[in-house]
Amino acid sequence: MPFSDCDTLQHVADVVSKSSKSKKAVIIEDGDEKYYVWKELVRKFEVKGTTNDTRRNSGIGRPGSARTKENIDVIDRVITETPQKSVRRASNDLSKFTSYVSRNEELRNIPTRFELTVPPLDLRELTEERLCQIIRVIPPSMKSIIPGHILQVSHPVSSFNEPNRKVLEKPEVLAVLNTGYRKTYRVCCIPNTNQFYVCGDTKTIRHMNTEGSIMEEIITKSGYTPYDLTVTREGHLVYTDLKNRSINRQKNGKIECLLRLEGWIPRAICRISTHDVLVIMTTDDCKRSEIVRYCTSTTTRTQYNDNGKPIYFDPDFVTENKNLDFVVSNSNTKTVMVVDKEGKFRFNYNGNLKKSFSPRGVATENMCNILIADRDNHVIHIIDQNGQFLRYIDTCNLHKPYDLSTDSSDMLFVTECDSGIVKQIKYLE
Repeated sequence: MPFSDCDTLQHVADVVSKSSKSKKAVIIEDGDEKYYVWKELVRKFEVKGTTNDTRRNSGIGRPGSARTKENIDVIDRVITETPQKSVRRASNDLSKFTSYVSRNEELRNIPTRFELTVPPLDLRELTEERLCQIIRVIPPSMKSIIPGHILQVSHPVSSFNEPNRKVLEKPEVLAVLNTGYRKTYRVCCIPNTNQFYVCGDTKTIRHMNTEGSIMEEIITKSGYTPYDLTVTREGHLVYTDLKNRSINRQKNGKIECLLRLEGWIPRAICRISTHDVLVIMTTDDCKRSEIVRYCTSTTTRTQYNDNGKPIYFDPDFVTENKNLDFVVSNSNTKTVMVVDKEGKFRFNYNGNLKKSFSPRGVATENMCNILIADRDNHVIHIIDQNGQFLRYIDTCNLHKPYDLSTDSSDMLFVTECDSGIVKQIKYLE
């Protein structure tokens, strides 16, 4: 390569900077040209208006004055030719008196007059939007991805995905927290705190900490049990509501509806690294399912594989791995599916026990390993990011583990659906 990596990046930055300055000069020059055209157009309108005024004025005066002058000339000529004048000139011809015909009626008619109304000035409003359409929109910069390469180093470098913390031989239960529900369903840790949100078989979502204290209770707007919940990067609660087909957020003590669907039911939800929200949606008849990434202005849908066949069949849980893969759990097909960030299929995991696999909640951690709650077998599976089985968590007296969530330090929170409790488990060294 002619440049080192740093030199290459600096070169690219210089090219972009020069290109930006060049485009700025073009924009200024284009603006000057459009301003000249505008001024010339105004001048032409001004000249045209003056010409029209002259024509109108001449059109008003000439016909009337010419007709009037013609009538005056006729009157003078008639007066000159009247019999009385002839008598004065010593004429003895009586026939001139008897043949005289008066032209008073003819000459009494006044020529047609004009009433001119000045037309109103019709100035068209020029809005900023219309002006932008005239000038055109400056296109955004285009970013192309150039394949990278591996740097040659003289000493080993630890990869982000390389495990540097081992799974404990005997994971430890740090806390058993009573949620107050008869059945406990979903749990989601709040980033960089010892707090979490949990929901169960009522319309109330509870904000709790690892001491077991209930810090806040949030009642859903519909009065219906929430299906799933997640937490934004800022710590705001977001939940899905099957009753009114909505996605809702609690902020500053108030619940606001972010989205309401028609023909679709929002189910599982999770926050992802791009600040977007990932939602599993199912049609009313449960025959179609999609994973939709919602952001501020657009949505991205994933539903078919490369062969045009549906990927998902009524999935229940979803989460994003640290490598940006999406992990989807489906209790009906007894499968955990992993797709990449573009929605392309990577692999399926169908369990590693002789017993039937019953996957429920899924979670990931900082080493990109995937944790799966196996409800009916009362264990948690741990697999790596490529689907390779690592081990079970089966020594924490788990009973029907249902949902999972990991906090910023990779502590594991597990809901037990029939016992109404959340367990905090330390499973890494």
